Formats: sequence, C-alpha cells, structure tokens
Amino acid sequence: MLASLLLALTAGCDILDKVKKASEADETEEEEEDEGPTILTGSKKGNYYKAATELNEVLGKKLKLEVKTTAGSFENLKQIGQNKADYAIVQLDTLIMFLRIGDPHKGWANNALGVAALSNEYVHIIVSKKANIKKLSDLKNKRIAAGSDTSGSFVSAFTVMAYFNDVNLQKYQNTSIEPYEKSLAKLKKGELDALFITTAPGMPLLEEVEASASKTIEILDVGSNVKLPKGIEYTYAVEKLSKGTYGWQNKDVYVLATPGFLFANAKLSSSKVRKVAKKLYSKAGKLRKKSGLWKLVSKARAKKDMEFGIGFHPGARAYLGSGK
Repeated sequence: MLASLLLALTAGCDILDKVKKASEADETEEEEEDEGPTILTGSKKGNYYKAATELNEVLGKKLKLEVKTTAGSFENLKQIGQNKADYAIVQLDTLIMFLRIGDPHKGWANNALGVAALSNEYVHIIVSKKANIKKLSDLKNKRIAAGSDTSGSFVSAFTVMAYFNDVNLQKYQNTSIEPYEKSLAKLKKGELDALFITTAPGMPLLEEVEASASKTIEILDVGSNVKLPKGIEYTYAVEKLSKGTYGWQNKDVYVLATPGFLFANAKLSSSKVRKVAKKLYSKAGKLRKKSGLWKLVSKARAKKDMEFGIGFHPGARAYLGSGK
C-alpha cells in the first residue's frame, strides 16, 4: 500500500524542497533583537493563538511568553528546530511525520521536547453536500484544500489521503493551497469538495460560520468504528464532536483527532521550563474553566506520552517527577 513509511519518506522529499527554499529565504532576513521567551502559535483566529493567550494569563508577568503568529504546526516545528523560538504548539501527527522523513526534519523534531499534551485536535473534514462524500474513501478524486502546505492541517490531510485513499497529496492535482477563509467561501458555493482543518473544537473561524451554511456544508462523519490503519494507531484517535459545537452543525459526528502538544526548545534551561511546567500543570483546572484547550494536561497523560517515546524536556520531567 502506498501509505507506508516509504510513502512518508518519499513525500518528505517534496516537502523538503519547499522547506529548503523557505529556509534560504529566512536566512536572508535580518535577525530581530531578543524580546523575551517566544511561543509559536498559528493565525489570530486559530486555537493555538487562543491557547497561548490563556496560558499567559496563568503564567504571570515574570514568565509571560511573547506570542508569535505562524502558518501552524509544520512551521512551528521547523522554527523551534532551527532555534528561532523557545516554545511552540504542535500537532503530534506533524512531529511523527518529521521524525519519519529524516533530516533536516528529524533533527528539527528532536530539538522540540515535550512540556505537556494540551488537547485533542479534531480533524474537521468539512464537505460540500453536493459532493456526496459519506466516508473517508469518498475523498478520492475530489477537490481538496487544507490551508497552507506547511500547516498541521495539511499534514493531517496528507496522512488521511495516504492511508485511506492511497493518494500522495503533494502530487494530487485537485489540491488547493490557500487560506482557510478562501476555501470556506468556495466550499459553501460548491466550488470545492472538502476542506481539512485540524484544530480543537471551538476555533473562532469555524464558530463565525453562519448557521445557514448547514444547507450547503457539513462535517464528515467517519464513524465511531472506523478502523485506524497500522502505523497511526497512537497518532490518531476517534472522537465524538457533539451536535451544536458550531451553529451550523446539526448532528453528532465522529472525527479523527490528534493531540496538540506544548513543546520547548531543547536548548532552554531546565529551570526556566520547569517553572512554566509547574504553572501549566498546577493551574490546569483553572485553564480548563477558560476553554476546552487544556483537557489532556495531567501527569498521568504525560507519563503515558513518555512511555510511548515522546521526548520530554528535562525541566518538565523534573517537575513531573517531584511536583515542585
């Protein structure tokens, strides 16, 4: 089957070319002066930006992080790997892809060490009702969008299309690379068949979609019993997205989900990361009252992730081991 580690390695070559070009462009820019610890998020209408803002509210002035907007998980992992940031929020499926496709991606991923799993990010596959897409295999030969090709949503779309449809999305002719807002508008007009957006429930952009959009679009229900192919069993789970999560969603659906993590640059001192970890875990209850972006933050979850093989920062491990 095309969706194997070999496909991930091959696909990585296409992504690698684009990242190399972007990297060369970055190196021509003048370096900015340090302005304190930074955290990479996503767009201002995305949940990563919202999460970073909420995190700052519990960190206080002394530990406050400078929030940076980006294209999402792919760019976040790349930048933290190149020591251009201190913290980043990244999807697990993006980290796994980087580790599989080799250097320089593998090196970048190894420079990002865990602080905590934050929440499950749902792979929203929003489809046009005209497209007659009822299951994952129906996505083959459809017109698809997933935001920037260096976004976490694109990584999720790439994985789904590979494992469930035997399609290499990097070489797929019907892929639109464009902002989510543009794709949503096209989807509602029937000019696009499916849009992937991987995010925790409650993304402002999706909440702002008018209720009347339910006449033309819906979230694909993958089914509660969908079988996850070998190789992505831990990377993804199946979660229920309840009716009314969005004003235009009129029924319960089951979707794939991958956890989002807060990662720290491996070069950050253990004492600094330990302080952030202590605030994050000790204030998890308070954060959960703000939003659903912190559901996974717990010592039990961190232990599970470390057992799976996700590298955690020494500062986070020190706090998790002592609780101080």
